[in-house]
Amino acid sequence: MSNFNIKRFTQTLKWSALATKKEITTIAGCMFFLYMVPFIMSVISTQGEPDIVADASIENATLVCTFFFGVYTMISGCWIMNNMKTKEQRITFKMLPASDLEKFIVRAFYITVVWVLIGVVAFCLADLCHILICLISGSHGAYTTIPDVLNMWFEPADTHSMRMTTWGINFFAGVIAVNAWAFWAHSLYVLGGAFFRRRQFILTSCAHFALGILSLIIISYIPKENIFLSIEKSQNLVNTIAYVYTAVAIIVGLFNWWLTYKLFKRSQVINNKWINL
Repeated sequence: MSNFNIKRFTQTLKWSALATKKEITTIAGCMFFLYMVPFIMSVISTQGEPDIVADASIENATLVCTFFFGVYTMISGCWIMNNMKTKEQRITFKMLPASDLEKFIVRAFYITVVWVLIGVVAFCLADLCHILICLISGSHGAYTTIPDVLNMWFEPADTHSMRMTTWGINFFAGVIAVNAWAFWAHSLYVLGGAFFRRRQFILTSCAHFALGILSLIIISYIPKENIFLSIEKSQNLVNTIAYVYTAVAIIVGLFNWWLTYKLFKRSQVINNKWINL
């Protein structure tokens, strides 16, 4: 059997779509209700208030939803092997007429592209319901917030740009550094989802927290006086640090994905109680 065949991959993708149909519906429903919470609170809290106050409240609700979406996409990696929780599910998935690479790509596609689409569709439905609630209740704010979300993602606010400039870092370097961190964080949850068999989210989050504490401890031993003195004198140094961090985060993230694939291949029908080995 060749390592990758487009026909086998397509068939496995179709099988995965049918097998995860119920899970997709559940996730979409949970995200829809999660998005609706800040929107409903916004409508309730601005009853009788001036339009400018209502607009500000809706903007805050949109920011909260954007935060929810960011966290949701970051932790989606924990579900990479969620289709093999039981012995029967593992046997079924392992017996599919496809290579390990094809199965892995299907699962990677599910926790990245499919999960993003689920989050986007759920938000659009929540936005529509928010408009209907405003129309029915006669409240101000019966307009879509989708353009505001697109502006947040693709047209960065001047305040963020000014803040980065104050820190001595140009906006491009700051943006790619943040996105590199997001890529690394997502890859960590993907690795945790493949390594841990139970409580993947909790255990991976604990590991993430421990790595953060370890990083702070290491940073605390760096001679800050000399570093910050140099940063104040040279913006190039700050940007260089951002670019180096970006490169390291991407390399480590790719390494996490490679480890995930190795764990995915080694996974058996009967594994350890807590880890997939």
